[in-house]
Amino acid sequence: MFRRPVTVFRSFRSWGLPPSYSNSDPHIIARPRMGPSRLLWFVFGAGVGAWVASRARVKVDWRVERTFAPPVSGDPSMQTNTTELPMRETRMWQATSRYTSDFEQERERVKQSAESTGDAIAELSEATLSTIIQATEALKAKMAEHRALREEERRIQEEERRRNPPHLV
Repeated sequence: MFRRPVTVFRSFRSWGLPPSYSNSDPHIIARPRMGPSRLLWFVFGAGVGAWVASRARVKVDWRVERTFAPPVSGDPSMQTNTTELPMRETRMWQATSRYTSDFEQERERVKQSAESTGDAIAELSEATLSTIIQATEALKAKMAEHRALREEERRIQEEERRRNPPHLV
């Protein structure tokens, strides 16, 4: 008798299929996969990738060493140290006067905008500080007024207690 292969998760495959294809088949046994987990395969793949990358780097380094190695034959006194990489000559490009003048004009524009921005920020800061100081003074005055009202109420309550002492029976 032919048995169907064992599948782990058949339910997601049966979505949208006729009822005859449901996972109520008694021959299908849901059991965990045999074999290493995905994490193990990931670690294995990462190790192989690192090994391949290091081999490629060693290969490139070996080629560079071979390229700049000293010649095999010849007089030892005539040989120079060629294992160092040759220095590349850097050519400094001279800017034309047109680009220099454009650069100077742009520098002046940036400097002016920076100054105007700094002035605007200073004015805004001063206005903010003056507003904060005014609000603080208003709060101080309000607190002093409330304190005076509380003291007046306490004084009135004290006088009321003196006039009408509590009767303890």
